[in-house]
This record gives sequence, structure tokens and C-alpha cells, in this order.
Amino acid sequence: MNPEYRRYLLDSGFQPFAELADALENTPPVTAIRLNPRKPGAVPSEGARPVPWHPNAYLLPERPDFTLDPAMHQGAYYVQDPSSMFVAEILRQLLPSLPPTPRVLDLCAAPGGKTTAITDLLPDGSLMVSNEYDFRRAEILKENIIKWGYPWSVVTRGDTARFRALPGFFDLVVVDAPCSGEGMMRKDPKAAQQWSPLLVRQCAALQEEILDNAAATLRPGGFLVYSTCTFNPDENERQTARLLATGAFAPVPITLDPAWNILSTLPPHVGTRRAAYDMPSLRFLPGRVEGEGYTVAVLRKTEAAPDYPAVGWSEPKAGGHPRREDPRKPRRGKKDNRDNSRQPQFPEAELMARVPASLRSAIASLHPRLASWRDGEIAAIPEAIHPSFLTLSPHLDIIHAGITLAEVKGRDCLPTQSLAMAAPPLWRGEAERPSPFPSFEIDTATALAYLRRQSLSLPAEAPRGYLLLTHRPSPGAAPLPLGFVKNLGNRANNLYPAPWRVLKS
Repeated sequence: MNPEYRRYLLDSGFQPFAELADALENTPPVTAIRLNPRKPGAVPSEGARPVPWHPNAYLLPERPDFTLDPAMHQGAYYVQDPSSMFVAEILRQLLPSLPPTPRVLDLCAAPGGKTTAITDLLPDGSLMVSNEYDFRRAEILKENIIKWGYPWSVVTRGDTARFRALPGFFDLVVVDAPCSGEGMMRKDPKAAQQWSPLLVRQCAALQEEILDNAAATLRPGGFLVYSTCTFNPDENERQTARLLATGAFAPVPITLDPAWNILSTLPPHVGTRRAAYDMPSLRFLPGRVEGEGYTVAVLRKTEAAPDYPAVGWSEPKAGGHPRREDPRKPRRGKKDNRDNSRQPQFPEAELMARVPASLRSAIASLHPRLASWRDGEIAAIPEAIHPSFLTLSPHLDIIHAGITLAEVKGRDCLPTQSLAMAAPPLWRGEAERPSPFPSFEIDTATALAYLRRQSLSLPAEAPRGYLLLTHRPSPGAAPLPLGFVKNLGNRANNLYPAPWRVLKS
């Protein structure tokens, strides 16, 4: 452990923090999964125990090789730290105070754990927008959202300041802010090495900016869930206290089971000589809970918040994005100057003519509208979120919305992985309408070959043409979609997305 950070914990005079120093050094991280209720069939390994605050999640006795389990790639479960799963319990308690189909924003969403945990509880037709600043991480977020299969999703990338163009639009905004990473020191040695008081101050400044942008896009009466994977009050209570001081927010209590052992108090003085904060956060401390470090608080917006300036970001160049660097690490990934408002748009009638009737019928129950804002891709936007999509698209860099129905390549219109992953599995069709695609169940070895994007030779009885491969997530479970191939008989062309391919042998 960073000696400076250990001294900080011990000098706090707060017994749980003193115990935390030993826990971070001497206890191992845990492994947990959360099952997808819309894609049943995955079974936790023998010896798994329930996560106390989540009815559909399990602590595993050891970490298996998830990469070589097709069920994970099918979206049957998600590997997530148990502490951060608590966002689902928060949503469960907030749902009675939200509209029947709320608009939800996960503002710093990659890699997608909180977004998928939220969509598990949202009523069908609720808008779920997930944003990520870093372009590389945004692609990982997009992949995980597609695999989870919630069709009423929109994935965006870019600076959170862009959401200021949508004042009062969302009913619930989740901010899991970039932070100094104190809670990740057990599993990430870099988090311990990089910690310093300067980093804490830099992160706190960035968190202020992000929270101001979140406040602007949250409607009066809506809820703000603010969390970090760090413990210090500068990045937690100081941030919520600043919003409460405006008079535009009020604290929201979250009911806790004492058996969960979640810390809900904070001493008057921790590290610095500030007075006690009016609203303590909920802290998940390793050693007290089976999970990594996590701190969360919930506020309700009571009125229009003051128009705080968004500090620290620069105006974009023509066609570019505002910039605000994450102080923890250098920026990665290619710069992308795509501007949605300048991308080619095609009349819906033209898109409808391009897409085969079999593809359209696959998602007819969603009453979708077709859209194309990325070269060669045709998306089906469910009717329930189409008006919101039209509102969002001029202001945000959308990289995924609804179900990417088809990819046009020359004269071919290829079914996509997004269509295969949609949940509930739309490929099964309805009683009065047969499934638009023949399906063919494969074994685990063939499934892994498919995920490695290898060419396949299917048995002679496999139907020809576009074929949906399926695989059972566990013995005795119903098969779930894995993805499409074009079966030519002597071989099957693999349509699994190249960037997603499994490289591990």
C-alpha cells in the first residue's frame, strides 16, 4: 500500500478507516456475477453464495476463466463487483417515485455494470442512455450493452458537458465519477501507486464539473445517484454538500439492512479539519463487506439548479468534442471528429426498402422506426424511445441505439450481432408469426470457434443461408442466441463482430 495513504487512514482517528488499511493489504478481492433476468439459464458455480443486497447475484468461490464461457458472451450474466451492484437496490427503492417508463442517464458508464444492473429493473420501454468520455472505453460499453440485450438503450460518447443541451430531460441520472481509486487498491496495484493528495484534488475538481452537468440535465423532482470507488470526503461528501448548499437538492435516505454492514456514518473530522457534513454517504469498506470500495449518495432535485459554469473543458474545434482529461491517466484511443448532425441521413422509406422483410419482422413487436446515422448500419429504434432519440441525436455522439438491425455491404443486407443479442430473444418470434431465422444449436467447442471468428463447418442437417447459432448457457437450460453465420453448406461464413473476437486459446 502507498505509505502516504496508509498514514492518511491511520491519522483519521476513525476506527473503520484504521481497519480498512489492514483489509486493503491483507484480504483478497472477491469475484461475483449478476444473472440477466431477460436471458435465463446461466447457473453459478458450486459453492456460490448470494450477494446480500442483490437477489440475482452470486459471490463465487474462485474466479473461473470467463473469457472461455460462451454464456458470458451471450449476455446471460455479467461479471461485476458486488459493491457496485448496490445501484440496483437504490433503483428498487426509487422506482415508486419515478414515472412508469423513466428516462435514465448513466453519465460515466463504461464498462457497463451499472447500466446493465439498472436495465434489469426498468419497465420495458424506459429510455436508458449510457455515456462514456473515453472513445476506447465507449466501444467496450457499447459491446456490453448490446450483449445484455435491452433494446430501449442509447449509447453515447463524449464530454458530459454535451448534456447541458438537454436541460431537465432525465428523471434519473447516475454519476459514477472518475476518482482517485482508493477502493480499488486490492485488485489494482496502480491505484495504490498513483494515489496522492494532489490526485484527490484534481479528481474533486473534475467531479464538480461532471455533477454540474448532471444537475443541468436532471429534471426537478428527479434523482441523482452519485458514487465513487474512493473513500475520502473531498470526493464524496464535499461534492454532495456543494449541491445541497444551492437549495436545489435534498438528501434521499436509502433503507439499509444492518446485516449488510454498510457504513452510513462519518466522523466530524476525517483527514482535514472541516465540520461534519449534513449528509453522510454510504460506504462499502473491504473487510466490512465482501466487495471492493464504493461510496454512494442519493439526492433529489427540488427545483432548477443554478447554472454552474462547466470548468476545465475547452470549446471543440469544428466537428470536434469538448475536452476534459481524466487526471488519473492519459487519453487513449483515436480522436473521432464525427458530428451526428452532419452525418448522412436517409429517408425511412428508403431504409425500409433496403431491409429484408424477415429482418423487419424480427423486431415487429417493438413497432420500430428505422434510422441510419453510421455508414452501412441500419438501426431499429423502438417506438417507445423514438421521440427521445430524435431529441438526443442533434446534441450527442450516438454510437448505438435500439437494435442495429442490419449492415449493408454492397447488395447484401447482413443481420447483426445486435439483432441476435436482443432480449427477450426476439428471434423466437410470436405464436402467430414464425421466427424469421432458422436456428441451429451448437456445442461448446463450436461456440468457442465461433467466438474466435473462425470459419465453421456445420453438420449437413444445418439449414442453408443466414442461420442463428444457439448454445445452452447450462445443461438443461433453453438455448440462447450466440450469433449469425451464412451457411453455404461446405462452410459457414462467420458474422461475429471482428473487434469482439476471443483471442484466448
